[in-house]
Amino acid sequence: MTDGLLGLSMGVERAEEGVMRRLPHAPTASIWADGLGRQATWVGAVIGLMALAIGYGYYQTDQPQWQTMIFTSLAFLQVFQALGSRSSTESLRCTGLRSNPTMLWLGGAVVALQMVALYTPLNDFLDVEPFGVADLALCIGAGVGLLALLEADKYFRRAWRQPHLSVSPVARATCRD
Repeated sequence: MTDGLLGLSMGVERAEEGVMRRLPHAPTASIWADGLGRQATWVGAVIGLMALAIGYGYYQTDQPQWQTMIFTSLAFLQVFQALGSRSSTESLRCTGLRSNPTMLWLGGAVVALQMVALYTPLNDFLDVEPFGVADLALCIGAGVGLLALLEADKYFRRAWRQPHLSVSPVARATCRD
């Protein structure tokens, strides 16, 4: 539910500033070239480890909602990953949260569907345990933490001035990080 909807919203994202001034990818290069493999690996590892750590913490304390915490934290981690992955160079502050209304709508739909799964009779069918506000805040907080990591990664890559990731002077003048 989360990957598909958020993937659709990424498809209508406008092109990044200066994308046509970047060097082209080598025709023989892998899809994982130019840091994409590194990015996919560390972000996937962080998402997996965060979700499992949350679930494990609940499991160790014998809380019945440990699986639901994994399920819900994954949903929020993916929503915030989509927000942070909209641009490989510009911060979310620079691209603007509302510049892709499709993502806002579909991200909201993902969150709404997650709430339906947790807090309606559908939870019996899905075998998930509804939980309280503090548990929900932990899942949301994990997503916010991932977004902060993604934004910090973009900041440091810009600061180290990797040529294929540098922000254009126009974008730099309009948005200071």
